[in-house]
Formats: sequence, C-alpha cells, structure tokens
Amino acid sequence: MPVRVVGMIGVAPPSGEATLHVLEGGLSPGYVTQFARAHDEAGFDLALVGHTSSSAEGFLVALHAAAHTEKLGYLVAHRPGFVAPTLMARKIATFDHLTGGRLAVHIITGKTDEEQQGDGDFSPKAERYRRAAEYLELMKLAWANERPFDFSGDFYRVKGAHSDVRPLQKPHPLIFFGGASEGALEMGARLCDVYAIYAEPLKSTRERILAAPYSG
Repeated sequence: MPVRVVGMIGVAPPSGEATLHVLEGGLSPGYVTQFARAHDEAGFDLALVGHTSSSAEGFLVALHAAAHTEKLGYLVAHRPGFVAPTLMARKIATFDHLTGGRLAVHIITGKTDEEQQGDGDFSPKAERYRRAAEYLELMKLAWANERPFDFSGDFYRVKGAHSDVRPLQKPHPLIFFGGASEGALEMGARLCDVYAIYAEPLKSTRERILAAPYSG
C-alpha cells in the first residue's frame, strides 16, 4: 500500500495566533506561494486545497501554487453540483496537463446544508450523495469516450458530449472522498480511489475500515 504525505496550504496570513489560517481570510498570492514552497521543499507528496462557500476558488489557488513549485501535487477539494460534470472533466484534464500530472481531486458534498445554501444549493445531504455519484460517472465517461456520447440520469442529461482533452494521468487523477454516512461510503467505494479521514485513533479507524462497504 503506497504511503503519501499530505499537507494543507493556506491562502492568507493568520490575523492572530489563534486564527485558523487555512481557508478563510481572503487571498494573498505571495502567502500561497510561500506556503506551497515550504511543502515542496519538505518533501510532501500532496497539499490539500480546501473549499468553503466563502473561500477563494481552489483550482485557481492550486494552479498558482503549482506554477511556483517543482514536485508538489495538489489535492483540490471539489463539491459536485455547481459546475457541469462534463465541463469539470475538461477542467480537471486541463489542470492535469498544465501541471505535469500533479493533481488529485477530493470529492466532498458539503459541510452543512446551511453552508451549501450560501452558494444556492438547497438539496438535502442524501440527495447530494446520489448527485455526486452520477456526477462522477459522467466525468469518467467524458474521460474514457473517444467519440461523442449521450447520458441520461436523475440529475444530469447530455447529448453528444465530447472532450478533446483527457487527463495526463491514466485513467484519471486519483479521486479522494470523505464522509462516514451510508451515502458517502457507497458512493466512494464504488467510484473513488482513496478514502480520506482525519488522523484518528487506530482502533476507531480500523473499525471504520472493516465496516465500510467494498466495491471490487
């Protein structure tokens, strides 16, 4: 089993010693560069670029950081539902080429219903997981099909969808996911590559892994 050392870069200097300075607080391009280079020089494999309904846009933050680093990969958090999945497939493939294959994607469906509503999404949590699953299926079809294709689901419908660009990494960049609810585990086991959890006690982590569904 490969081991990857994952950090997390901030977007602006903290306003005080007790301030959480990872996502909130505006945007300082120089601080992003400094934070990313510290990870790069320390030998981190990936740096998580998080997402909230008020923070700077993660893919643009990561692209800026990638332009100022040599090897560091970027695990960019993405919430399905705000960008069409076919367009997102092309965005990911484009980013993957522009950074020489230094991208991984962290699929999240929202911290709370209230936060999602700040960006206009009023779908309940269970529905967001079903939507995310369909979203991932459609993205993978866009990466895999060399000819135009049709798709009709509960949340998305396309006709003659096609992408001129496919990911540099094959078959696609690693897809991470988080969450412990039934909907999250079913979606992730079936469609994602890596289960992302916080650094928790080994006992509870082992129990969660053994209880998780397996999609072979």
